[in-house]
Amino acid sequence: MSSFLHRFRLNLGLKRVLIDHPVASKALTLLKPRRLRLPVQTLDAFLNAPPPVIAFRQHGVPPVNTGPRDLVPLCSLARAIDARRILEVGCHVGAGTLSLALACPDATIVTYDIKPDAGRLIEGAEPALRDRIERRITSFPTDHDRLQGEPAYDFIYIDGDHTHAGVKADTELALTRLAPGGIIAWHDYCHRGHEWVYGTNRVPEYLNTLAERLPLRHIAGSWMVAWQRPRA
Repeated sequence: MSSFLHRFRLNLGLKRVLIDHPVASKALTLLKPRRLRLPVQTLDAFLNAPPPVIAFRQHGVPPVNTGPRDLVPLCSLARAIDARRILEVGCHVGAGTLSLALACPDATIVTYDIKPDAGRLIEGAEPALRDRIERRITSFPTDHDRLQGEPAYDFIYIDGDHTHAGVKADTELALTRLAPGGIIAWHDYCHRGHEWVYGTNRVPEYLNTLAERLPLRHIAGSWMVAWQRPRA
């Protein structure tokens, strides 16, 4: 019985078991089979090359933050284009930020979040990572003027406001700041438990619409969607 409880992670609470557990997500997929309809592509196929070897370690413990299933392809995408300027929308505890800094040792990173304590893991990181990260505690869309005065970014990761209006505003601004050949990656293209049930995760709905004008790809085995701007 104890192994059964462990398997279904009852220690995380009834809400998580019923709503965030993978079995529940599979059930939700059956209810809305066309919700996740972007073309699925392996990382190799998206890059048109084998993924690069990256330095990686887990900063913090899931489910508090994003796990290796998504951080590894995220960091591989950034490393594959040798990103030197990285923009992150939605810092949270800073696990993704630090992972990108570790995978891309020549990159400087600007990360946005509206929560005053966002990026708390960054404060305790080694200087080689911490000193290349600039935290901006403000709304990304409202920082439009400062962003327009900066050089374009090689890699942009969007994992902020998950409402339809929020992800749209973040994306539309990010598209104006992406360098030729640069990549944008979005997180939470998924049936993510309670966010989907309560209607707050509208990343899939927005990206399905955006795909009508951009060739977005759902990275196989992950909750990531990516698009690369042509160089010409």
